[in-house]
Amino acid sequence: MKRLVCLICALALPLMLMGGLATWAGAEINGVFLGADDSGIHPGEDLLRPGEHYDFPILLAKDGNAQYQLKDSDLDGRRLTVQTIQGKEAIENVRLWQRDGGYYLSVDTAAESSTEEIPVEMRIRYAGEGDSFTGSVSMTVGYATADDPQLYSLGEGEFVSMDNDAPVLTGDQLKRLTEVNGHEGVTFTGTGWRYEASVAGMNSLNLTWDNRPIEEISNLFPEHQLAFLSFPALPDFGSNGTLTLDAAELMDGWPEEIYLYRYAYGELFPLTFEEDAQAGTITFHPSQLSRYVLSAEPLEITAEENAYNPQTGDISRPGAALILGLTALSGAWIGLKRKDHHSL
Repeated sequence: MKRLVCLICALALPLMLMGGLATWAGAEINGVFLGADDSGIHPGEDLLRPGEHYDFPILLAKDGNAQYQLKDSDLDGRRLTVQTIQGKEAIENVRLWQRDGGYYLSVDTAAESSTEEIPVEMRIRYAGEGDSFTGSVSMTVGYATADDPQLYSLGEGEFVSMDNDAPVLTGDQLKRLTEVNGHEGVTFTGTGWRYEASVAGMNSLNLTWDNRPIEEISNLFPEHQLAFLSFPALPDFGSNGTLTLDAAELMDGWPEEIYLYRYAYGELFPLTFEEDAQAGTITFHPSQLSRYVLSAEPLEITAEENAYNPQTGDISRPGAALILGLTALSGAWIGLKRKDHHSL
C-alpha cells in the first residue's frame, strides 16, 4: 500500500509542477502594451501606412493579470510618458491622450516616399509610487510590395493595375516588366488614370495613389467643381511619360471648361494638356508624378493664403499638437499626469 501511495505521489508531483508552469506561462507579463486601433490595425503585427493617423489603446498588465486598457483611475499620482527610440524619420507626430476614460497613443506617420519599410520603436513608461512598468513598442511604417505572381502573369502591352494595398515595385519586378514589353514603356493604371513610361534601370518604384480631396484646396474653393489625383510618393521616372486622366469619371461629367493644376509647396501651378472630349480624357507628359487638381473654373491662391509647410506642401501652420509631437521625436520624454488630463 505504501508503495502504491509513493507511486501516486511520484506521478502527481510532475503533473502539479507542469500545471503550475502552464498557469505561469498563460499569465500576462507585467508591462505597458498597445492594442489595435478602431480599424483593427495592430502596431506590432500590421504595416502602418505613411501619411496616416492611428489611435492605439494603451494597455497595462500587472500582478500577473490580463492586459486591460489604462484608465483614469490607474493614473492617480502616476506619470505616463512616451519616447521615440528608433525610426523617428517615419513619425510626424506622437502624443498621449484620453477618450471615454481610457488612454491612447496617437501616432501620425510621416508622408514618406520611401520604398523601404522603416522599423520604429517607442518606449512607454507608467511610473509612480509602488509600481512602475515600461514597455518597448515596435511598429513598422511603409508600403507593401506588389504581388509577384500577378505581375509575372502579364503579357506584352498589358496594363499593370496598381493596388494601393501593395504599391511598391522592386527592381527585379520592374526589370521583368521592361523585358516583357520589349524594353518599351510600361503602362500603369488606377481609378481614373493611366501612365505610360520607361522603367528600365529603375531600382524600385512607389506608385501609391489616391483620389482624396486635397483639404487645403477644397477648403479654399468650396463652391467649385473639383477633382483630385495624388501620388504621395512623387515617383520620378527620369524622363517624360504620358499621363492620361479620365476627366469625365474624375469630375462626374465633362464640364464646359477644364483647368488642370499641379499642387506643390502650397502653390497651384497651371498645366497645359491635350483633351479628347469624345473619350472624356486629358493627357499631358510629366516625368514625375505629383498631386493634381482638376477644376471647372480657374483657381488662384493669394499670397496671404500661401503659408505652407515646405516639407509637406501643406499650406496650414503647425499646431501645438505637432510641436508636442516633435518634442517626442527629438528623443525627449513627453508625458502627463492625471491632474492634467482635462487639458489634453
